[in-house]
Amino acid sequence: MADKFCIHCGNPLTGAKKFCANCGKPVGDVTGAQSPSMVLDGQIFEGLAAKIRMPVHVAPLSGLAPPQMPSLRPPSLRAASPSPRRSEADEAPAADQVRFDRVPEPNQNAFTVLVPRCWKIRGGIFDVNPLQADGTGNSMSPKCDFAVMSDDQGTMMMRWIPSWNFADPGYSPSGGAQLQPGQWYQGMPVRPMVSARQFLWELLQAERTRATGMTIDAEEAVNEITAAFYKQAEPLNRGLEQAGLPTWNFESWDMRVQYTEGGQLFWEEVIATIGDYRRGGNMWMNDYTFMLRAPAPLYPTWGRVLEEIRQSAEYNPQWLAAVEKAKGERARMAWETQQYINQVMAEIIAKRQEAWDEAQKKREEPW
Repeated sequence: MADKFCIHCGNPLTGAKKFCANCGKPVGDVTGAQSPSMVLDGQIFEGLAAKIRMPVHVAPLSGLAPPQMPSLRPPSLRAASPSPRRSEADEAPAADQVRFDRVPEPNQNAFTVLVPRCWKIRGGIFDVNPLQADGTGNSMSPKCDFAVMSDDQGTMMMRWIPSWNFADPGYSPSGGAQLQPGQWYQGMPVRPMVSARQFLWELLQAERTRATGMTIDAEEAVNEITAAFYKQAEPLNRGLEQAGLPTWNFESWDMRVQYTEGGQLFWEEVIATIGDYRRGGNMWMNDYTFMLRAPAPLYPTWGRVLEEIRQSAEYNPQWLAAVEKAKGERARMAWETQQYINQVMAEIIAKRQEAWDEAQKKREEPW
């Protein structure tokens, strides 16, 4: 793998040239294996995590029956789906006509991915600083917010959405009264768990704030992905069962919507898996979350290209090994942090009790 790549087309850069030999654009900054890691502090983390809190204006979808539509998978089967009549649909190249370059993830060189020539990349792998995020609930492993886009506006885009851990205190005898949505608990946003379907709808509302007329075009449960998560969690769930503890549960959903943005009609497909461990740890999470979008007339063709991008990710084994080692260190740090939190909470409760006792004595003193 080359050390440096063009930030415009992703091709390797050789020598000390000021312009890329492939696309001719100025070299400027480059992406490469030596790029520094990204660690989010509290302010940046809260700004990014604000998008995954429950939007108060979004109506729940639970009361709406899913429309009976053809299967969403795979994108290649969608080529025959009806689409608005526009000349662009006939001009869009087929998937085998697109020229790809393999481009590395820029922050930690965690993986490489196929990127159509002259497209852009944005984001990458990042870590959450537990000392700045009020806890370790989202710092146990790296997160990925990475997009491959046809332009700065993301007219056509394949995006990996980070997996977040949320705190739902509803199963706790006392947690529900103390913690409210919008607050934080051990580094996790407090948010009652929603279905995978509702999660995707709220994600779209948070990300597509300029969209109008958004409607669900097709959707379905993705039982194969759900089964894969159960398979992956089987050893963990077996151990939990043997210990008499609740097990993890999973649900996966695939949804395609259409909306108008900037006078243009878009189709966008979103996929997510929800992991539920509220009964055992008052927490839940989103995982395997993707967003794929293109103008509606182009989606039957470019949806296949976006899917090709998604499936092309190849992880760096050295990075994976470093992450596995870091997980052990983070686990120790999480344990020590939790012990510290318990100590601090005990001191706060003791001081509150002391203040209450003092106030009670003053009320009982004779005048």
